Amino acid sequence: MDLRAFRKDVQPVFQAEALDPRMRVGRSIAEALPRAERARVGELLEQVGLAPELADRRPPTSSPAASASAW
Repeated sequence: MDLRAFRKDVQPVFQAEALDPRMRVGRSIAEALPRAERARVGELLEQVGLAPELADRRPPTSSPAASASAW
């Protein structure tokens, strides 16, 4: 693969809205939702393949790769 062509097509995605390690996952997700939708946090976690019980946990605080394996 031509690296220059690849770089033209790929853009970085910054994680300004990453999960706050001081807050539980469910609360972080709920803050991004309209007030009337906040009860759906468990359902939303299931839609992306995560267990609803994760809403009560704090996010892993290590690197993104290690965090993905910690779930």
